[in-house]
Amino acid sequence: MQKIHLKYYKNSFGVNSAGIYEVKRDLIDREFATIGDMKKPDSSDKLIQETIELKIPMHLDTLEDREQTEYIYTVPFLDKMDRVVAILIIKDIPFLFSLIKIQF
Repeated sequence: MQKIHLKYYKNSFGVNSAGIYEVKRDLIDREFATIGDMKKPDSSDKLIQETIELKIPMHLDTLEDREQTEYIYTVPFLDKMDRVVAILIIKDIPFLFSLIKIQF
């Protein structure tokens, strides 16, 4: 099922690299599905930490220092108890980088 979601993101939004990962005790645990060049993320990545801590989607523009992450966008999946149980991590969207370069 998760692979279907990632294929949809790839086909609809041009996402080249992304993954959905299980989160246990605020750390990335296991991979549910990936597309593209996606290795297991480091739980100490600042964008991942902020997403898990704040329980909201985060974009690399929300970080003061972009060097603290190698990802573009993260989205938490919450259970009924408001705990982060999984996370979508997007690493590569070519059109987004061209938009960012134009703006800066």
